[in-house]
Amino acid sequence: MSKFNGSLFPDLQEVDIEDKTGVNDFLHNYSKAILIAFVPVISFNSYMLYKRVKLNYLEHVIVSVLPFIGVLLTFIGAKLLEPLELLRFSALESVISWLHFIAILVYTNLSFYQAFKGFYSKKGIFFRFLLFCFLVFVEIVVFFVVLIVFFGGGGTISI
Repeated sequence: MSKFNGSLFPDLQEVDIEDKTGVNDFLHNYSKAILIAFVPVISFNSYMLYKRVKLNYLEHVIVSVLPFIGVLLTFIGAKLLEPLELLRFSALESVISWLHFIAILVYTNLSFYQAFKGFYSKKGIFFRFLLFCFLVFVEIVVFFVVLIVFFGGGGTISI
């Protein structure tokens, strides 16, 4: 969608960021592989947090892929709304960003609720979902730290 929007709306083309570490190039070139590689990680989180369900790890992979697909669909929806940035109305951009973030949280929480509602109370699922989000956040931070260390970390990122 970024390439499509960039060809239709030249003002939306991505800004080149000078990255002396190579992290930006790695993320750009391997973004799809990174997303797919993250599925086992979020599945392990689900496996650890929802043990009462007694599903094996591969079943948690299936349960985790469904909200993951929903998250990818919200990213596509956000890219479809990207041409609205041309209106140069910063409040609209902010609202769209927050709606995108909230849609991801709500969809993911509803997915886990639907999968595990027979085993946990609403409060239990919500608490586990908060722990799930915290674990994902920590894992993303660790991923970036490892990525920066792997690429040398001595460079700086400048715009």
